[in-house]
Amino acid sequence: MSTDHFAALVEDPITIATIVIAIATVIYTIATICLWRTTESSVRLTKHLFEASNGPFIGVKSLRFENPSPRDNTRHPLVLEIKNFGNLAGIDVTIGPKFEFEINNANEGLSIPFKIEPVVLPPGHDNKYSFDVNNSDYVKIAQKRPLFIVTIRISYNSIYKRKNSTKWIYKYKYVGDQKFNLVKAIEETDS
Repeated sequence: MSTDHFAALVEDPITIATIVIAIATVIYTIATICLWRTTESSVRLTKHLFEASNGPFIGVKSLRFENPSPRDNTRHPLVLEIKNFGNLAGIDVTIGPKFEFEINNANEGLSIPFKIEPVVLPPGHDNKYSFDVNNSDYVKIAQKRPLFIVTIRISYNSIYKRKNSTKWIYKYKYVGDQKFNLVKAIEETDS
């Protein structure tokens, strides 16, 4: 009797339709869950790309010596310019420079006193920092033309409250006439 009853159910169009609808519902539920996870992943990636492309990006624009003051030619101003190459303002921008030069494969540090206050750097703007290099160090740089190594840590926030910190290592060769040629640049991002 059960075989006849099963055969009757298989031939019944309402039973077949119910089974097909149940299977389709399970498949639809699985597909919806997969689509939901994919959409969530896509939204996270889009948000990350938006924040990365729409934010501050602050780096070094130039490094050069300026003419010393006629009143005090014992100090030579070394001017470091940073620029916001991004498209949002950098907030609480601070730099931590370290200057040294390499003569005969030995590094000598420059003791350059500095005090730097945090600034806000709008997109496309730059900020100059002037450091006084004493005359004896300037003479070493100008006469021996060593490899001049500038290590700068630039830290800043964005409007997304995201802290960025980048360490730039620039190696310059002094070419005279108060100018440097960039030999090598290395970027290490901590953000």
